Amino acid sequence: MHKSCIHIQKSIYLAPNEIRACCQRFFVDNKIKGDVSLISLTEPREIDYSEVVKAKEKLVKDINNGIDDRCSGCLLLKERNWPEIKDEKLNTISIENHSQCNMKCSYCSDTYYGGIEPQYPLAHLFNNINDVGDDLHIAWGGGEPTIRKDFNDLFLTVNRKFHPKTQRVFTNALKYSSALQNALDDRATSITTSIDAGTEATFRKVRDSKGLD
Repeated sequence: MHKSCIHIQKSIYLAPNEIRACCQRFFVDNKIKGDVSLISLTEPREIDYSEVVKAKEKLVKDINNGIDDRCSGCLLLKERNWPEIKDEKLNTISIENHSQCNMKCSYCSDTYYGGIEPQYPLAHLFNNINDVGDDLHIAWGGGEPTIRKDFNDLFLTVNRKFHPKTQRVFTNALKYSSALQNALDDRATSITTSIDAGTEATFRKVRDSKGLD
């Protein structure tokens, strides 16, 4: 028996300059915690998936030895007979590893349009992942995922290799992607996009359009 959670066991969250165990946020004594980092980069480099697994194993060990308290207070942290991390198969991959966008919506955050380029190549990381779960869910965000120069190739590679059970692309739908279009036609993915900006005045400012009320 030891403490861990479903996200530490089966998820990876890919931020521009780090890989996180989760995207959970919670409060302890009025202080916000969560978004626990596994690997943080100070300069661009390749990351092997084996490095992610080792970072997860260290996090679990340190949690149970009382050395790492970043997860303490999280309701998802459970004590049970968890499998070894190396034996787990991913069921969640969240891809938000840049903050480049072709818009700057007034209701958004520079977290998503700050212009940070990816600090590690996803193709190399994904090449090292040999097996995923049958219930894999992939989410594409950013920044705007479709403006990546490698989006079409990366999107096709991920789908051919991992065959996700569900997949969602969060996009402003301004740039056309043939790879994404084909996946939509085949019902292999879905997109979520926002056409509103809170008010009509803000919508016009953001989109320079008078076509919608």
